[in-house]
Amino acid sequence: MKQYLDKGKEVLKILINNGCEAYMIGEAVYSLIRGSNFSKIDITTNATPDMVKGIFANALVEDEREGAVKLTYMGYTFIISTFRLEEKFKDNRKPLRLHYSKNLKDELAACDFTINAIAMSYGGKLTDAYKGYEDIKRKRVRTIGSPRVRFYEDPLRMLIAIRLVSELGFKIERKTSSAIKSRAKLLKNIEPNKMEEELRRILNGKYFKRAIAYLVDLNVYKYIVGLRKGLKHLSNNYKRISNDSILACSYVLNKQFSTTWNSLSDDPERLRRVVELALKNPRSKYDPYLLLTYGLEVCLDSNYVNYMLKKSSLKAKKIRRQYENLPIKSVADLQFTKNDYARLSTKAQQYFDVIYKDVVTKVLNKELENNFTDIKQYIIKALNVYNVNVNDIEEEKVYKPYKEYDDQVYGDYTEPEVYENKSMTEPIQVDDTPISTFEQIQRKVSEFEKSLREKDERIKELERQALENKLDSDVNSIVGQNLEILRDLNYLEKGSEKLMFSRELKEVYKGLIKSTDPKYKALNEKKEGNNTNNESED
Repeated sequence: MKQYLDKGKEVLKILINNGCEAYMIGEAVYSLIRGSNFSKIDITTNATPDMVKGIFANALVEDEREGAVKLTYMGYTFIISTFRLEEKFKDNRKPLRLHYSKNLKDELAACDFTINAIAMSYGGKLTDAYKGYEDIKRKRVRTIGSPRVRFYEDPLRMLIAIRLVSELGFKIERKTSSAIKSRAKLLKNIEPNKMEEELRRILNGKYFKRAIAYLVDLNVYKYIVGLRKGLKHLSNNYKRISNDSILACSYVLNKQFSTTWNSLSDDPERLRRVVELALKNPRSKYDPYLLLTYGLEVCLDSNYVNYMLKKSSLKAKKIRRQYENLPIKSVADLQFTKNDYARLSTKAQQYFDVIYKDVVTKVLNKELENNFTDIKQYIIKALNVYNVNVNDIEEEKVYKPYKEYDDQVYGDYTEPEVYENKSMTEPIQVDDTPISTFEQIQRKVSEFEKSLREKDERIKELERQALENKLDSDVNSIVGQNLEILRDLNYLEKGSEKLMFSRELKEVYKGLIKSTDPKYKALNEKKEGNNTNNESED
């Protein structure tokens, strides 16, 4: 703050050195008198905005409003306004004409409140034409001149008065408060974006409890669009809460979210979700799906809002415990991803939202294990209901046969192992013994050719076995699904009858697949070859 003040004095000195009058005014001055911190420095001068731009040509100077500019000097911001003499206002805020003045007293007379009308020179001398210093000592907010006229000129001054209460802890002088109450309806002519800064400072003020009492008692709250019910409730049930909680309480009471005051929120999107959940679940009974969907912090905030509104008890500990016990904390924790689902079938996408939500719910309720195989099988069954055929999304591998079922078709089986087909990669070993005769050469060639044939036969046998394993895997999956459906429909009893039917069904599907799928032709040829050999032996 000291550095900011020092730079402010430098700005005053530069203006003075250029032949201008210049003073600090407003918040910085009354804060220095009180010995408190300030957030901005306003400067008033007889230099016009164009003159200020010329004097500070090497700094950033931007238009702020009519008769004022914003100066950025040495990393600090200052609002520099020209002495003004205002005449007759239009539309409650805009003067018909704004005349510049050469007289500091004209500027002080145009100010709103006495504590804002104290000017401080470069040397620290105070010019106090309206007893603002006395009002600071008496801790009161009082307008300059007729308060009814001042509020008619600019209704926003009513919010400024309450903002001074919230930040300083002052009281509003009787005539001033009476005028606010009678003129409060003029605030309906002020756009919300014009109120934002004052309302933010009111909500964040150290003495907000006193300020909200004024907002309600003087009827100002009625004209703050969308926050009327929330402010009224808070005045009767005061607790120090965040801006987002105040906004959320208001929106829940209004039964709808609004973007009007998004600038007052730390996180508008999170605020929207808090309001949405609070309206959806006023008693804060969050099932696992809601906890996962909205997340812990939003659920806690939503519960607190409904607690503030006396719709629910405070359940922070219970909600935290429920969240910690969730099997997954987000959809990203599922072992079966959205991409896996997309690969099942092009026709499956239209059922994605319903099925995936069902999967998430069952995993959260611990009715379905969070592993790839279980989730995949569950989704396949669900898609069968919609008559959607699915693709095989497993990588093609050479599997060993699954172990045979024992007394039940759906017994657990071990993870299939992958063959390491070393014979397909190892080089053929050839005897390098010296050859001395033609017979030896023929013998070596014959042995080499035989070795090649054996290798080819072994390769073909491994390929056939892999194909057989793949067929067994596919058939087991198909038969398993069929039997599951029959069992669910109570068309199939457990026991030996079920096992017999399973074996017969496997043979039917194997025959069907072998006769229709070209890649299984080799299996048919092998079977026919075996039959021919058997017949010859007979």
